[in-house]
Amino acid sequence: MDQINQLLSIASDLRTGLNDGMAPAKLLDEKDELLEALSKGDDVETLTEAGDVAYFAIKSIDWAAKQIGIEIETLLAVAIAKYQSRMLFGKDKDLEAKACLSVIKELA
Repeated sequence: MDQINQLLSIASDLRTGLNDGMAPAKLLDEKDELLEALSKGDDVETLTEAGDVAYFAIKSIDWAAKQIGIEIETLLAVAIAKYQSRMLFGKDKDLEAKACLSVIKELA
């Protein structure tokens, strides 16, 4: 979490800041730029575009957490619970919902 928190701290000091509703759309744009860099075989551009994807992915996760009023760590725990449930039991919305809610109840 230290690197995530460091990235969020940097983001908070930049113009768009945190709780950036444009972060998810920008993430998609950066994904396209990464794919373009990969197709060109440009290692340096690929690396910097991958950094952009990581930055906007973290900002998007932070934005999603803020929209539902939880901390980013809690949202990550919810995601882990959901996908562990899917890994163990297949895609079952009821079981996934129970797993997600159990995280919230546990942390309350």
